[in-house]
Amino acid sequence: MFIHQSTKANSAAQSFPIDALRHLGPAGQQVQDLVAKELLFCEGDRTASVYEIIDGMLCTFRLMVDGRRQITGFAGPGDLVGLAQGDAHRFNCQAVTGARVRRIPRSMLMKSAAQRPEIGQRLLAVATAELASMQDYCLMLSRKSAQERVASFLLGLLHRQTGGEDVDGPVTVDLAMKRRDIADYLGLSVETVSRTLTTLKNLGVIDVPHGGAVVINDIFELEELAEAEDEQL
Repeated sequence: MFIHQSTKANSAAQSFPIDALRHLGPAGQQVQDLVAKELLFCEGDRTASVYEIIDGMLCTFRLMVDGRRQITGFAGPGDLVGLAQGDAHRFNCQAVTGARVRRIPRSMLMKSAAQRPEIGQRLLAVATAELASMQDYCLMLSRKSAQERVASFLLGLLHRQTGGEDVDGPVTVDLAMKRRDIADYLGLSVETVSRTLTTLKNLGVIDVPHGGAVVINDIFELEELAEAEDEQL
């Protein structure tokens, strides 16, 4: 569901088919537009609905007691957010960019999954991909250096954008989130993120033509930089 991973398999498995729930009718077609930074739901809110992202990017996060923000994932078109366990959301969800989401009553989604095996199977795939992604995310935060984290993050964006397919030559990756968002996701300072991107640029691995994109010049080198710490475990 979210951009956590650096593996192709997990990236390709996360999105929910954008037309998989069309049979729900008007009750499952309630569309909501969000502006950047608008909250979709808050930690502690009742989990009455699940949201299918139609357009734009959202993030989930928690606020620490001291006011620090930890982003736990980014989600884009085709993803579901709010598919939480229990009666209350454990995270906040906010629009990173202008976004459009479809609200689906949770009870209706669960009933649909019980009646239509393909929906239940897809929800299971989403849940298992999310679990694998969270495991990769925990490894990244606990074991990887700043350079390895940034490299892993860029690979996650690339693999999501390409659907995990192999690509040749320079590839431009959209960077919808701001440096602050990336820093809060990777557990780094904004200065460290900017400095690391500059280092990768000086190495010739990437180019940063403007704030909204990164050009990956050498995918193989980026993969090596992302996995350098893993090889030492």
